[in-house]
Amino acid sequence: MTLDLTKIDFRPFTYPAKRVAIFRSILASLPRGPLVDLGAGTCVFSDAADELGFAVTSIDARTERVPLEQLRWPFLQQDIRDVDLAPYATVCVLGLLYHLTLPHQLALLKKCRGKVVIVDTHCADSVDRSTTLRWLAGLPLIHVDQYVGKLYREPPGVCSSFGNGESFWHTETSLRRLFADHGFAVVKVAGSEFAPLRAFWLLTSHGQQKATVVPPSAPGGPPGPKAVPGATRPGNAS
Repeated sequence: MTLDLTKIDFRPFTYPAKRVAIFRSILASLPRGPLVDLGAGTCVFSDAADELGFAVTSIDARTERVPLEQLRWPFLQQDIRDVDLAPYATVCVLGLLYHLTLPHQLALLKKCRGKVVIVDTHCADSVDRSTTLRWLAGLPLIHVDQYVGKLYREPPGVCSSFGNGESFWHTETSLRRLFADHGFAVVKVAGSEFAPLRAFWLLTSHGQQKATVVPPSAPGGPPGPKAVPGATRPGNAS
């Protein structure tokens, strides 16, 4: 499969809309089928998947940000750590992985084996260039078994973790190892230059076609041919 990101003109997009545009481009390359959006929040990514013909289920432990009366697909209020992923071909872990402890990350990826997984996450490396998370940049890197990262103390609020006071942010090298250790072929789809402080990853399992990426033009360069349809629709992404 080939992900052609040159079709996205990122320049007019807000930061949340850039994330949705990247997500839609990834979905466009995948076979349609049952898809689960874990930690769905405002369900803006679920909405994009539904529009593109996936059989969507949104799952979140909280409902404060979920537009329940507007959903056209099933929503389950459930802790994502307890979800049975067997029914789903595609698993979306968007703005979620860095809100989990390392043991919970390991358990989640183990359940994802054999599936296509889309990950949108922070890395501990990215905060070194951040202004909003500068305090985190000063924290020491820690080693936990073969993984390296930083412990993030979760603030209270609906955009934070559910049930854990600290979460684990990997370095990019550690994140790649985490994915590879669970049998995934790993492709970094788009980095922090297009979605500040984070990156999108496409994980495919043994026997599935590994993705290749045609990268977008750098910000400020020539515009792409056309924005992905619907990419300017969303409000706040989680």
